[in-house]
Amino acid sequence: MTAQYPPAGTARRRPVLPAILAGAVVATAILAVAGFVLWPDGPSGGGPEESRQPTTVAKQSIPAERDTPTVPATEPASSGGPSRTALPDGLVRSAGPGFSIAIPRGWQRTEQGNSVIWNDPASTAYIQVDRTPWTGDPYDHWLTWEREAIADGKLRNFRRIAITETSVLGVPAADIEFTWVRDSGLTRARDRGVIAGGRSYAVIVAVPAARWNENEALVNNVLDTFRPSGVG
Repeated sequence: MTAQYPPAGTARRRPVLPAILAGAVVATAILAVAGFVLWPDGPSGGGPEESRQPTTVAKQSIPAERDTPTVPATEPASSGGPSRTALPDGLVRSAGPGFSIAIPRGWQRTEQGNSVIWNDPASTAYIQVDRTPWTGDPYDHWLTWEREAIADGKLRNFRRIAITETSVLGVPAADIEFTWVRDSGLTRARDRGVIAGGRSYAVIVAVPAARWNENEALVNNVLDTFRPSGVG
């Protein structure tokens, strides 16, 4: 895959924060702060089987987890939705309520509350599009979300890497990148917040931290293919 996501701007970028939530205990608790739902140990609440091995998608795998009935992620974007463009090898476009996004072929889809989640059935990461309402500037939204996440203590060993301004089809957006400890181990995620077409979205791609460098191009590709309805 050669398509890379170029950040639209770095005028506001915050330094790494210290890990400050060591020892916080979470099992199936759901974090729902500042209008965004994140499952600390994955969308299904429980950790994956430790024996699972990562799979590859065009030699760039993002692992994910699965505990609920799923359907293969092969559906095209719905008619009248965002236009389809050429996708990087190994990705297929999948539609959800008010959006479409490209995900690795063979990943499996579940829906939980306001979220649509795609999991790699063989390993421990996931893609999640959450539509829990939130308002305001996306960058400031992530600052609020971070403060509330820390105060709630539901993300073990939470550590922010950066918050960066960007855009989605010309609409202001912001990414927060961070790590936390799940039952399956240290996880790193990039989460894109945007309000477009009258709807708010948080688009997260979570990967085992030890495999981030080899998968970062795929993370960028997935985020870059997110298309909210009524934009562009």
